[in-house]
Amino acid sequence: MSQSPTKPDMVQISDFWIQKEILTMRWDCDYHWCNGVCCDVGCWFVEPERDRVAACIKEIAEYLRDRPELPFWKEGPDQWEFCDLGWDEGYYHSKAINNLCILQMPDGRCAVHTYCIDRKIPWEEFKFTICVTWPLKFRVFNGEWHVTLHPEFNDPGWDPCICIRPDTLPPEIRDKLPHVIESMKTTIVSRIGEKRYEVLHAYVKKNFGKYFTKTMNS
Repeated sequence: MSQSPTKPDMVQISDFWIQKEILTMRWDCDYHWCNGVCCDVGCWFVEPERDRVAACIKEIAEYLRDRPELPFWKEGPDQWEFCDLGWDEGYYHSKAINNLCILQMPDGRCAVHTYCIDRKIPWEEFKFTICVTWPLKFRVFNGEWHVTLHPEFNDPGWDPCICIRPDTLPPEIRDKLPHVIESMKTTIVSRIGEKRYEVLHAYVKKNFGKYFTKTMNS
């Protein structure tokens, strides 16, 4: 069996690895707390993701009608442009206008996510990867899945994002946060599969059950 490249911080469970910190991590994403502050600067994505969203951008843009400053409503060849070329060929970044991602609704919700929910499209497979998996990162190393925290998780630039800085939350909210594998179940399943998720759930429940909500422990 191959070893994790960051073995001191990793635990092997069945045929995959997971960062130790995740095993005791309570986390939930609720845009009501911060009005989607993590989306303010936009997000990175690759060309296939851009093409997937671009194919539906006219329908997605309808969720943004309350943002008249966006270019979607202007006549011209760039009417549906929503991203810029990034730092390398094939990488793109969603534009940010008035300190909001161009795909962000005024109430903080993501127009792409809302589009998926309304049309019963699996958002875990349709949205940009970073927007689905944050703050986790999934990758295959030597044929094995590795689940880690995103490299930027502890960057001070994310301090305004209170979902990953739970100490800034009121105690009545902080103490009721679900375990990250509870709140991100569908994302985790979409990446490593249902069977691995069940193994992960059983492992965390057995060894770190106190971090689960009562609902998940029942």
